[in-house]
Amino acid sequence: MSEIMIGSLPLSQAAINLAVLGGAFSPADIPGLQLWLRADAGVWQDSVGGTPAVNDGDVVGAWEDQSGNGNHATQATTTNKPIYWTNVVNGKPVVRFDGVDDDLALSSSTIMNFERIDTWTFFFVVKLNTSTYAIYPCISKDTGLG
Repeated sequence: MSEIMIGSLPLSQAAINLAVLGGAFSPADIPGLQLWLRADAGVWQDSVGGTPAVNDGDVVGAWEDQSGNGNHATQATTTNKPIYWTNVVNGKPVVRFDGVDDDLALSSSTIMNFERIDTWTFFFVVKLNTSTYAIYPCISKDTGLG
């Protein structure tokens, strides 16, 4: 069985380093991080980032990449925008997708293009819909070309 790595360190060593140094873990500490979307930062109602999403029920038209790489996710069609909710998971906000037609897209020119990267590691915080027990894809490659 392969050991999980954080950067060049095995997970066990990275955890020890964090404990010894007293530091908190941040995804920004991961070498090669390409995309980091946080519901408590960079969430906008419009697709150009002009009006922040701060209230329950606000639509999300843009979600800024916190990795520093500029891989922002956007949606211009109001009916396809996910919804922002405050104080949902341990006092933190969430961006909730309806599982039908809500989505955010990355531009085809971004480094996140599936054809340009051979190895992917994804981490998601999700909550299962207990009324339907449905699990919807978190990532898909949809070019919109057919």
